[in-house]
Amino acid sequence: MNRDKLRQIDLDKLQNFYSLFREGSISMASAVTGVSRRTYYHDLSVLEEAFGTKLYLSGKKNFVLT
Repeated sequence: MNRDKLRQIDLDKLQNFYSLFREGSISMASAVTGVSRRTYYHDLSVLEEAFGTKLYLSGKKNFVLT
């Protein structure tokens, strides 16, 4: 876990992460929140880098928290 990178995570990224798993897919989360799918993918990448691990598994229709 990279503490310096964790300090740089803003609340929006954590809210998007929560929305993604609440809705079950990037498409649904994007439709509900109005946040672009590209933003969700970017935020996931930033969070994974900060935590130093994969945060989800991609299934056929949804994401599964690891």
